[in-house]
Amino acid sequence: MKASLRIEAIGNNSYQEMRLYNHVMNACFPVAGDLLLPTVKQNYWVAKICGFDNKFGYAREFIRGKTDYRNTNSKGSRGVYIYFILDSGYVYEIFQPITWIKSKRWFGLVSENGDVVEINKEDVNQWLKNHLE
Repeated sequence: MKASLRIEAIGNNSYQEMRLYNHVMNACFPVAGDLLLPTVKQNYWVAKICGFDNKFGYAREFIRGKTDYRNTNSKGSRGVYIYFILDSGYVYEIFQPITWIKSKRWFGLVSENGDVVEINKEDVNQWLKNHLE
């Protein structure tokens, strides 16, 4: 079973603008954009949990999403949605913006009827122990 997870990329325009300025500066003066411009991180991601990791807690494989601009406002700061296709049989870690200031980081898996269901960290650890043995 597969499921589709939709995340609104709040503030996507700021992220895209900073990436553009960084690339332009680096094209003119190599490494200048990396040194002079602040690093802006994407405020959303989805990762498949692959195992345990000493540094980050879990080994993860990040998934690329498809961007949908159909409902965006004129600036591109709201209404930009990213769709991720998730497979059943795996646990995912999801980081998504809730508002301009708040974000939510959670774990999920695909249920029998194709919904993404939130689970807790203990369930993730148990799932990993069962699948790594």
